[in-house]
This record gives sequence, structure tokens and C-alpha cells, in this order.
Amino acid sequence: MVSMITAAELLDYVREDNPDEVAVGQIEQMKKAAVGYMTAYTGQSAEYLDEHDEFDAVLMVLVADMYDNRSLVVDSDKQNPFVMSVLDMHRVNLI
Repeated sequence: MVSMITAAELLDYVREDNPDEVAVGQIEQMKKAAVGYMTAYTGQSAEYLDEHDEFDAVLMVLVADMYDNRSLVVDSDKQNPFVMSVLDMHRVNLI
């Protein structure tokens, strides 16, 4: 369940061995942003995300990408094909 994934789990996933309060705060904010992105992109609710286990992996990947690319300029504009595939499978707002 997406809502049950903790900051500690996300920090472990991004391989942050000795997180300080700033890193924990950043990860929590990135989780909120990732959930917001998933709900906006798919048109589904946060509760819907919790009902589908594949969104757990999508959350982890999105947060890791945000954490790795914290600067203003990024090297690539490519989107992760797994993430996009899962999001597209559940998308209902096809505008």
C-alpha cells in the first residue's frame, strides 16, 4: 500500500545510509509529490493507489528519481518505461 510506505523505507531504497532531518523531510515531501503526480496522471484516488500493489514500485522509482535529480538541470528527459506503463494501465482521464 502506497500510504504505508515509510520515509525510512524510501531512504533505504535511495541508499541514504545516514539520513539527517533534512533528508527525511525531503523524502516525505517527495513522497507527497509522487502520490500527487500518480493521482493527477491517472485520474485515480490515493485510495485506488493503495488497492494496487504495482503503485508501490512506481512510488519508489518516482521518489528515487526525484531524490537523484534534486538540481534544477537534469541530464535526461526520458521517462521510466515501467512507471509509464503502470500509470497508463490505470489512467482514466484520457484527455
